[in-house]
Amino acid sequence: IAAPLLLPLNQFTSLSTRILITATDMLVFSMPPARLLGIIFPNPTEYVEWVIYPGLFVVGALVMSAVSPGVRKKCWGGLLLILGSLVFALGAEIPGMNAILNLPGLNLLRVPPRILFLTGLSMAVVSAYFIDVFLGENLENDLEIKIDPIFFLTGMLAFILFAAGVILSFVGRLEVNYLWGAIGFSIIYLWILARRRKWISSTVWLVGVFLFVMFDLDGINIQSFISRSRTEVVDEGAGVAEYLHSQPGTFRVYSPSYSLPQQTAALYDLELADGVDPLQLTSYANYMESATGVPFTGYSVTIPPYHQESLQSSNQSYLPDIQRLSLLNVKYIVSDFDLVEDGLVLRAKLGEKRIYQNLDVYPRAWIQGETGTGEGYPL
Repeated sequence: IAAPLLLPLNQFTSLSTRILITATDMLVFSMPPARLLGIIFPNPTEYVEWVIYPGLFVVGALVMSAVSPGVRKKCWGGLLLILGSLVFALGAEIPGMNAILNLPGLNLLRVPPRILFLTGLSMAVVSAYFIDVFLGENLENDLEIKIDPIFFLTGMLAFILFAAGVILSFVGRLEVNYLWGAIGFSIIYLWILARRRKWISSTVWLVGVFLFVMFDLDGINIQSFISRSRTEVVDEGAGVAEYLHSQPGTFRVYSPSYSLPQQTAALYDLELADGVDPLQLTSYANYMESATGVPFTGYSVTIPPYHQESLQSSNQSYLPDIQRLSLLNVKYIVSDFDLVEDGLVLRAKLGEKRIYQNLDVYPRAWIQGETGTGEGYPL
């Protein structure tokens, strides 16, 4: 299905700034090893790239599948992919990862934890094989076991309860995610044990699994939602956006200090010459380097790049080339700091936001005269 995308993908990447990305850029959001505990103890408020919670039934299914030869031989590929993708997600924590990321194809990737997409798919497949086996009536033959896998599941439960106990003893209380993991896995342990001992029928067991998974994942998803009002989301830069929206004509806006956030600009139908985009054309990035005066020292997801933590002051020492911005139809420049350039007129100041008008702006399109850009005529 994806094959038709390979040719345009190859063409685009050769024309984009993605070819400038380094191993350091790729590994900056590597998942810390301690976040692997998120498989058992969900923490939905964590950095989204590090959320790895598959559901407690899946954890139990993985343990049972890994230690049951009858299941393992059916899904060994999925188990290996789970292990490999989890290791890859650790990124900078793995020795030699810099060299691996320099391999063709991998050198275009960014943020190692995004491979957890494959982890989730593989966990679903392995869990499906486990369910299929556990629905059978002849579990002993289907599992092909010498040691009862419940023994290993008991060890997993003991580890979870021990970890929760250690945290309780040190902190004096248990957060919701630790209680969720300890209580939830205890329920799953008893449910799998009940089916293993054939205390309940396969139909009742499957319905119970479905209800538990639904409650487990829905409960964590609900906890992960953060509700924000529409006003709150677009409040930043709203005054500037309203002012610019009221101005006549077709034009673009540029900000060296991210004074007009993209979501606010989009709401007010404003077009930006700057912004955030991990996939940029090299030709445009090079042009904007000369137009903004801000040097591009490597791969950046923003135009212009921000080399300091403070967006408002990061590019204060760089002066834009007004003529080059004019060719991009940049009529207004919004900045959190003063700009002293010929052709710029301060039209408004809203708080710390300064709105400058470019008097030499070119129209969106024009017929070029023979003597140079100064001879342009609007279409």
